Amino acid sequence: MALQDIAAAVQTFLKDVDGIHKVSDRPGGAATWATDKRRGRNYWEIDIRAASEEPAGIGRCAFRYYTVRIDGYMPLSYENPNSAAVWRPLVDTVCDELRSNMSLGQSVNDAGLPQIVTNDRIIFSAGGNAPEVVCHHVGLELRVRRFFTFTTA
Repeated sequence: MALQDIAAAVQTFLKDVDGIHKVSDRPGGAATWATDKRRGRNYWEIDIRAASEEPAGIGRCAFRYYTVRIDGYMPLSYENPNSAAVWRPLVDTVCDELRSNMSLGQSVNDAGLPQIVTNDRIIFSAGGNAPEVVCHHVGLELRVRRFFTFTTA
């Protein structure tokens, strides 16, 4: 299974999480927020940060471990409703869903528990004359395992 397949599996899984608006395997949310700052609108990006292999201990079989980075963003608002009251439960829901389906819809052998690496605020600008947008940001990491067989020359 290639890196793109892992990213696609996580993307497909996250798209079904209640409350998520957009999931992508590439950057692109800043341009969206500069033109569409609706409260509660959120954007999630997926990337594979690392991959390693270990023998499975049975013939030419091995495990490949992927470190998946999931970054979520949502424009910050102190207005009514306060966006933190939307953001925090959404992050909890994403973690709960990842924890409750560790095979990501039967697409991987198993995934570890989601880790919140960062939960902060950042400023985005789409460039040009576009205004800056302050966003909630969460960085999650998930370790995913796939079993595979190989041949040698």
